[in-house]
Amino acid sequence: MRHEHVYACVACSHCCVVVASSLQVPAILAAALPSIVHMRGERNRKTVQRMLKDIYYTGLHMHAPPTSAVNSQVCVCVRACVRACVRE
Repeated sequence: MRHEHVYACVACSHCCVVVASSLQVPAILAAALPSIVHMRGERNRKTVQRMLKDIYYTGLHMHAPPTSAVNSQVCVCVRACVRACVRE
């Protein structure tokens, strides 16, 4: 799956992300791992795609905003994983 748009990360200025919208993150994950559409987390309340999309954009909710010390690392790592899925 190829996406043409490149945007700067929300949390950092040095990382580029090949995702145009929040709708593309779940699609990219499903293309890389089709079984993800059946996976659920947070005590079966959310799909794993939604959880990863939320982390991608805002980080882990229990660690404050995307610019917090923890989320500034988490967001970059999740974005790198999504970027790797696009490159497959």
